[in-house]
Parts: sequence; structure tokens; C-alpha cells
Amino acid sequence: AKLLPDARLLARADLDLTDLASIVPTLDELAPTTLINCAAYTAVDAAETDETTAFAVNAQAVEAMATWCAAHDSRFVTFSTDYVFDGTARRPYVESDSTNPINAYGRTKAAGERLALAANPDSLIFYTILTNHLKTRPRRHNYSSPPTATTLSPPGEIRWQA
Repeated sequence: AKLLPDARLLARADLDLTDLASIVPTLDELAPTTLINCAAYTAVDAAETDETTAFAVNAQAVEAMATWCAAHDSRFVTFSTDYVFDGTARRPYVESDSTNPINAYGRTKAAGERLALAANPDSLIFYTILTNHLKTRPRRHNYSSPPTATTLSPPGEIRWQA
């Protein structure tokens, strides 16, 4: 609140992203100059059996928000994941690398990236990965060995070390 005193944080009760029809009216009411989408369907295993809901949240809702921002000259920021890549590269991934997700979660996040950029080419997409979590609880990966560190490199380049 101190860093962004005018920011409005929305909970699911304020905006349920599975209710796609509610996104535009909510954004019309709030009229943000910058929209930072921190929401996502992140249940990787559950997405395998509920890809429809994952797609609604990770792709269709992202598209709707990016479209609204483009139409209202607002900045759109969203987050993606390393799951959009298959993990076979022997070098750090960069923005221009083709996605090749190997699971439902990755497919929905990759679709969200494509739809956001098609609707609003000025969209800013950050890639995230949990590294501390890997030490305490195993998780299924879409790459051959889990990364142990992440860094943001020169603009346009995302690196991680296996």
C-alpha cells in the first residue's frame, strides 16, 4: 500500500476470472491506467483434468484484460511461466524462443501470452519460476532437471541455470 497508494487489489470475490463477462464491466468501473495481472490458474496437476478452467483464467481472461488495456491506453502487465518451454534447450531461453509446452498448464499459459500480445502488442510479460519451493516439496517439471537459480539478464533475455 505504501509503494502504490492508489493501487486497488482485487480478490476473486471482486473479480472472478472464470466469469469472462464480468471483466470488461469491472475494468470500466475501475478505469486503471496500469493493470498488473497477478492472477492465474496455477494448479499444474489439476489443469490436466480441468484445462477448460485453466484456459479461461490463463488465456481468455488475460486476452480480455489486454484488449481492454489496449482500447483504453492503459499499460498491461502479466506473468507467465517456464512451463511454456519444454526444457530441452541447452542454453538460456530468450523472448524470441518458440514455446513448446508439454502439459495443460503450460499450454494455457502459452496461449495467454499469444492472446495478450495479439490484443495488445505493448503487453509486458514476466516469466516466473519457484526455486525455494523446489527444496521443500517435489513438483512435476516440464524440463529435464529443475533450475536452481534465475536471473534477469540484458533486456529481452531470460536465463536460468540447471
